Amino acid sequence: MVNENRWYLGTGYSNHMSGKKELFAKFDKSIRGEVKFGNNTVLPVFGKEKIAINLRNGSTDIIFDVFY
Repeated sequence: MVNENRWYLGTGYSNHMSGKKELFAKFDKSIRGEVKFGNNTVLPVFGKEKIAINLRNGSTDIIFDVFY
């Protein structure tokens, strides 16, 4: 079973990405490009902005420059 509300955070990542447009607080659709993964998979970028996330301790944090 996949938990679609779970986030995986780690160090060393070059980009933050989400495929859920409804999570974006604002959205800049003028940002276009591609993201290449370690397995050579390439996905298009259709925008970039920030996402608010709820942390385990009940507080909220913002992840900036998230690609859609």
